[in-house]
Amino acid sequence: MILIGTSGYSFADWKGPFYPQGLPDSKTLSYYAEEFPTVEINTSFYRLPQRKLFGAMKKRVPPQFLFWIKLYRGLTHEASLDPAQLSQMIDSVAPLEDSGQLAGLLAQFPWSFRNHPAAWDRIERLAEAARPRMLAVEFRHDSWNRPEVFGRLRDRAMTYCIVDAPPISNLMPSVVHTTSTVAYFRFHGRNSKAWWSGSGSERYNYSYSPEELNHWKDRIQQVESKVRKVFVFFNNCHAGHAAKNAQMLRELLGQPLPSGRLF
Repeated sequence: MILIGTSGYSFADWKGPFYPQGLPDSKTLSYYAEEFPTVEINTSFYRLPQRKLFGAMKKRVPPQFLFWIKLYRGLTHEASLDPAQLSQMIDSVAPLEDSGQLAGLLAQFPWSFRNHPAAWDRIERLAEAARPRMLAVEFRHDSWNRPEVFGRLRDRAMTYCIVDAPPISNLMPSVVHTTSTVAYFRFHGRNSKAWWSGSGSERYNYSYSPEELNHWKDRIQQVESKVRKVFVFFNNCHAGHAAKNAQMLRELLGQPLPSGRLF
């Protein structure tokens, strides 16, 4: 089972390219869920969420719709791990757990997060707090591109987040490994010029070509036979590129498009 969606769904510059002009913000998630079966929630990265946030979200989507929730940045980007923040983060997803719509939690670590014992201690503490929920981990620095890293994740049934990003020195390359019953792909685009110097929006200002996605289609299909579910999220959200590329990949995989058209 290959489930394709985007990293976030609420963006002002998606009005027109994806959402109809004039669609109220309160209706965007419902509209999104008519097109895609899953979403990665990123607002929880910028602000520690409360239960009511996800309680409201689940009411706007079909019962089979699945959420991945990105961990608050204080848990992945700050010097110390605050137990109170961790407790609140885990508690916040309870409404999605109760309805069976929580696919898992994503821990996206910064480029400064290097492969050393102290870093592993943080990962282990996050994984322990997350259990029995699935934890996916995304590394940005290439010091994590080691066989022993993937083996250690596999031993602990944590999901390695497979990334597509610009081919920049010391950035985690696009290597494919499965370390749990779930595969997780995250497409950031390949805007090399803006990766370090541009704003957050410009960093992800990139639209994949059909040829680039066709290359990934084969790799995704190869992984599908090794796991229970494959999740693919496009994080190149600038100007609606993510929604467009998600639909393009669905078409390449032969999945029906609910709207019957590409954006």
